[in-house]
Amino acid sequence: MEIAWWRERRFRAERITKELRAAYRVLSVTPHIGGATNAKDVRYLSLSRIGYHLFFRIDEASGQVLIRGFRPMGTGHEPYLM
Repeated sequence: MEIAWWRERRFRAERITKELRAAYRVLSVTPHIGGATNAKDVRYLSLSRIGYHLFFRIDEASGQVLIRGFRPMGTGHEPYLM
């Protein structure tokens, strides 16, 4: 039972890592993609393959995309984002 539990967790971690890398590539090319949130200048990108939202904002001055949160879809509300 323990081995199966760890295998499943490792598989999920690998999928999450793969999806985050893909999201970073997308954001590096099209940073204004995604949906708006209630927080000023914060957007989100749906990572539907793994069931998470990636929350980010764009720092126009530095040209950087700043990750603000990572949360499972379907929680019913946005995380506290500043």
